Amino acid sequence: DHSIFARATQAMQTVLSDAGFQLLVGSSNYESNTELQVVRAFQQRGVDALVLVGTDHAASMWDAVTQWGKPVLLSWSCDPRLPSVGFDNVTIAKHMTEHLLSLGHERIAVVSGFTANNDRARSRIQGVRQALSAHGLRLPKELLIEQSYNLHGGRLALQQLMQLDQPPTAIFCAMDLLAAGVLLEAQRLQIDVPRTLSVCGIDNHELAEVISPGLTTISLPTYELGRITAERVLSALSGETIPSQTILPFELIVRGSTAKMRATKRPRLSHAMHINQSGRVNTVVVTALTHLRFKGLRIEQAYRKKDFSHVIQTQSSSLPNSYLSKRDNSVTCANLACQTRSTSGPVCAWW
Repeated sequence: DHSIFARATQAMQTVLSDAGFQLLVGSSNYESNTELQVVRAFQQRGVDALVLVGTDHAASMWDAVTQWGKPVLLSWSCDPRLPSVGFDNVTIAKHMTEHLLSLGHERIAVVSGFTANNDRARSRIQGVRQALSAHGLRLPKELLIEQSYNLHGGRLALQQLMQLDQPPTAIFCAMDLLAAGVLLEAQRLQIDVPRTLSVCGIDNHELAEVISPGLTTISLPTYELGRITAERVLSALSGETIPSQTILPFELIVRGSTAKMRATKRPRLSHAMHINQSGRVNTVVVTALTHLRFKGLRIEQAYRKKDFSHVIQTQSSSLPNSYLSKRDNSVTCANLACQTRSTSGPVCAWW
């Protein structure tokens, strides 16, 4: 139900149709019992060959296809048990993660589809882990989010990540639809991509080029995948020996959603004082030498609205973690001054 599969399927249909064959498609939604039922139905109806997606199949499924006596190929991933045409998903994920690491990101989150019965999803996570490990880093449990492969899944993933005390500075998405959902949710939360958060995906979906900012992604030749797979099927049906494994190339496409990580540090505040506002106008002066990040509205938004009633009330000499922005909005403040009237209690000023 995604365009990347549609491109490959269309290519297979074109090649097979030109050779006088009709392509039949069955979907299992990554459920092993459903997959076995679909394959047995095809076999009982006398199909000439089978093409399976991925390598994650139940033992009964492997028995059903390896003992069948007709051509069976794997696509999208490779396995020595059957002729395969696919991608090295571990290497693909490592390459993208290296791109994020080269930009200075170390706290990198992964937004993946559900990994159950999906070898490609697990391989991409493995690739991220390997790249991080090579740099002495790891992927903490809280930075690995599994969601449905759609825009809504990406939105939910970003909401979850922004609830962390230390949100990531970069997010690796296992496919572009998830990444597009992350970007859309970042816009809703007013998170600046890529200044505050870098986002990347895999597939080079048509959305990747038109969404704002343009999505950094890995381009996979999915049409070629379908074409080559169909040609291998025809060769096998002709009695020819076909390659055991064909791993297709990929290309990193850098767009505007990734950038070098900005050096930031937690602001140190000399002191704080309460301003008594008993109905009269007072002047609030805020001076900071670093980027101040507040929970909720940005300080510059409060300045425009002449409303500092939401500013954190504390006597602490440093800003606690609990007050860091969940939305990672930041602004440099220097000698900001405005007149404000508050009816909801005292306001804090720092300088």
